[in-house]
Amino acid sequence: MLVRAQVQALLRQAQDELVALGQAAERVHAGVYETCERCGGPISEGRLAALPARRTCIACANRM
Repeated sequence: MLVRAQVQALLRQAQDELVALGQAAERVHAGVYETCERCGGPISEGRLAALPARRTCIACANRM
């Protein structure tokens, strides 16, 4: 059934987002939340406000 598959996909996405937010909380506690994991540079406040679980700066995200 298509509806069931859609619900399962939404559930998986929500679970993945919860994991990502938990990892972001760990980075906050470690003091590296605003630091890009690829280049070590800063991640802008605006990017983190819009996408709090992001681990890379916009420049690194564009290179992926």
